[in-house]
Amino acid sequence: MKARFALRSRLCWSIAADTDTHGVVYTPPPIVNFMVRSVEDILQKEFGKSLSSADVHILDPFVGTGNFIVHIMQAIKKTALTQKYHKELHCNEVMLLPYYIASMNIEHEFYDLTGSYEVFEGICLVDTFELAEVSQAALSFMTPENTARVERQKRSPIRVIIGNPPYNVGQLNENDNNKNRKYKATDKRVNETYVSESKAQNNRALSDPYVKAIRWASDRIEDEGIVALVTNNSFVNDLAFDGMRKHLAADYDSIYVLDLGGNVRRNPKLSGTTHNVFGIQVGVSVSLLVRRAGKELRNAKIFYASVDAFWRKEEKYLFLDERRDRSNISWREIEPDKDNNWLTEGMHAGYEQFLSIGNKETKDQSASSAIFSNYSRGVETTRDAWLYNFSESALRENVEASIDAYNEQLINGERRKERERSWIHSCHMTGRD
Repeated sequence: MKARFALRSRLCWSIAADTDTHGVVYTPPPIVNFMVRSVEDILQKEFGKSLSSADVHILDPFVGTGNFIVHIMQAIKKTALTQKYHKELHCNEVMLLPYYIASMNIEHEFYDLTGSYEVFEGICLVDTFELAEVSQAALSFMTPENTARVERQKRSPIRVIIGNPPYNVGQLNENDNNKNRKYKATDKRVNETYVSESKAQNNRALSDPYVKAIRWASDRIEDEGIVALVTNNSFVNDLAFDGMRKHLAADYDSIYVLDLGGNVRRNPKLSGTTHNVFGIQVGVSVSLLVRRAGKELRNAKIFYASVDAFWRKEEKYLFLDERRDRSNISWREIEPDKDNNWLTEGMHAGYEQFLSIGNKETKDQSASSAIFSNYSRGVETTRDAWLYNFSESALRENVEASIDAYNEQLINGERRKERERSWIHSCHMTGRD
């Protein structure tokens, strides 16, 4: 058994390294450790429990290769680990390759901690967002065993949801060529809450998967629990998220947002690979959302902290390691204004009284409430950086580079499929069902 397990583990670690080489981004350990320790701190101080407590069911809805579950296992008392491992640790993964790697990483960690190899039955091969649907889509690789695991998880009273959801508008994962993924039930919940309460005219940003993840998690923990997610930080102050901010304040008793910055699109002086904790273009934040039982009406206390905008990612990692958990962060309490703005520094008090450049109410009409009676978004390709240039030669180079990048993605997609087929074959050869 040990030899068989070691062989499978080495195979998974080899594939994990290869996957990482080809661009899959995982959560850095300093972020994972900070979040796990913070959840433990909240459980102890606000619920009188811990990650080791019986009946504290924990779920990572987007497990990837198992980072969060592995670190949670390390934080659980060894006397409680076997019970938690078999009954109260849950996670989901929609992609087959990370699913197998996560299974092996979690099982390997249990073996290291206990000296005993036991199959981890808390992982499900399933799209988390589809769990909210009335009937889940039938997957070609859905087995009776996996279906039973999904049903067991759905019946479990989840009290902690922790992880790193995907965040990219219209796409499940940065490495999926699968944009505009729709989820009827979850999209409906977002529309009837976050979108309906927004005053913004363009709500496209609310279709981002990380927004759906927060909405889904807020519904899943029901009357009491903790949601700890590392996500895009756009919800903190972007206009389109005013309705979301309003509902978050009404859905929770306390909210902690640690802004790790790194928004390269907003600050051109930054570099994603240098300043962003994930090496991506959008800003990142860690959110700790706390809900206590027994309240019909909630009005969350909102606490905010941020790191220096120009810190390198290594400095941010060091900061998280030194602070350890939320109790060592210098938080400042935020008082939202009547328009559900959280960060109001620099905002003009009379902004809403300014004359509109144009608005939907007076479009194509003669009115004094706007400067222009008609307007449009003009010619929009959403590819201006590629298709517009003052230099004809530079434009030609950009278009050729765009074509080459597209073709490269097609080739990489075929290579990923071939690696996945090889992986499945290898798992069968080594006895993994």
